[in-house]
Amino acid sequence: MALRVAKAEEAAPPSQSPNMSEGLHAPSMKPSDVRTPRCTNSFAAIGTACYVRTGQRFGTPMSATVSNKAATIDSAKTPFRQDHEPPWAVAKAGWRYHHIGIPTQSVRPDEVYLPKLRLYVSGFESSPFGIQWMRFEVDAPFPEIIKSVPHVAFEVDDLQAALEGEQILIRPNCPSEGVTVAMIVSDGAPVELLEFKHNRNCAT
Repeated sequence: MALRVAKAEEAAPPSQSPNMSEGLHAPSMKPSDVRTPRCTNSFAAIGTACYVRTGQRFGTPMSATVSNKAATIDSAKTPFRQDHEPPWAVAKAGWRYHHIGIPTQSVRPDEVYLPKLRLYVSGFESSPFGIQWMRFEVDAPFPEIIKSVPHVAFEVDDLQAALEGEQILIRPNCPSEGVTVAMIVSDGAPVELLEFKHNRNCAT
């Protein structure tokens, strides 16, 4: 979640729905017993089985699908992706990775508390990999999925265009000057989209 600590407390706190539409256990074995299978391009090796690629998901074991190799594609924008290829959002849509937000219940020494959002944040400014930790108060005014599931964030050039056809979780809003954000849900996971316009304030 894009939060500029210096300014986030100045922004009006969201209500409960601010701008919203609203282990696998394996038998004991030696390392030498484990072999990764060779999988065709439309299958992905996970452990000791080949799984059918279904868009951005992994489906059922290959043994259950040999007779039907026509795996279901989630949508036209997620064709079969090869291992070396970036995801559609990067390769085709031109979105740029910004950060990953991870909910936590652990107190971190460098966390900053944002009282209006009922949220502790840490790591955003210092992580070389864009990792942001978020520790929510029980009554923090965010959808439960944001408080419990990690989200990945991308910078986009045109937020309205990027939102077309997506399931909107939090509608576009301005957490601080020069940035407009929104959150969508994709395959059960929250995704944050950010548009930066340095000459735009929250009133425009």
